Amino acid sequence: MEPKKILYILLKNWLLITILLVLGGTAGYLSAQLPDPKYEAEVKMYIKSIDRADDRALSMSDFTLSEYLVQQYSQIISSRTVLSAIMDGVRQKNVQDITEEELTEMIRIDSNEQSNIFTIRAIHPDPYVAAAVADATADQFSIQLNIITNSETVGTLDEAEVPELPMPDRKAIKTLFGMIAGGMIALAVVWIKEYFRTAVRTEEEIEKILGLPLMGIIPEHDI
Repeated sequence: MEPKKILYILLKNWLLITILLVLGGTAGYLSAQLPDPKYEAEVKMYIKSIDRADDRALSMSDFTLSEYLVQQYSQIISSRTVLSAIMDGVRQKNVQDITEEELTEMIRIDSNEQSNIFTIRAIHPDPYVAAAVADATADQFSIQLNIITNSETVGTLDEAEVPELPMPDRKAIKTLFGMIAGGMIALAVVWIKEYFRTAVRTEEEIEKILGLPLMGIIPEHDI
C-alpha cells in the first residue's frame, strides 16, 4: 500500500485512533492506581575471605566464592527449616499475619560477582513488616552461611530501616504501555475495516480495478 494512501486512511480514522489511544492510556494509568502501594526494606551484608590468616587482600577468587555462596543460599532459602527459622525471627518482631508462601515471595537477594557486598530485600504493603522480614532473613543468612563455611564469614553492614516512601508505581510507564496497546488495537480495527471495505471511492481505485484510464467523472450536485 502506498504511503499516501496509508496517510489518507489514518487521517480518515483519526477520531477512532485518538479515542483508543486515550482509552488505552487511561486504562494503563488506572491500573497503576489499583494495587496497594508496596514498601521495600533492605539489609546490606558482606562476605569476607574464608582464609584471613595471612591478612591478604580480597582476590577475584574470593568474589567468586561470595557469589557462589549467595547463589547456594538463594536456593535453600525456600527449604522448610530455613523458612521456619525466618518465621520465628519475624514473629519475635511482633509480625504474625504472613505465611511461609508470602514470605518466599517477599524476599530477594541481589549480589554482584565483582563485589563481596550483597543485598537482602523484602517487599510488603506494610513498611514495618518489610523491615522485619529483611532483618530476620539477614540473621538467618548469617547463621546458615557461617554453619556451611564453619567460620564467621558473613557480616551485616546496614540493618533494615522502616521505609518511609512506597516503591515507585511507574504510572508513566504503564500509561505509555496502555497508549501503545490502544494504538495497536486502533490500527488493527482500521486495517480490518479497510480489508473488508468493498466501496470504490477514488479515481485511482476505479482505474486499478478496471485496468482502464478514467476519461472523466460526474460531480455530485443538488438538483
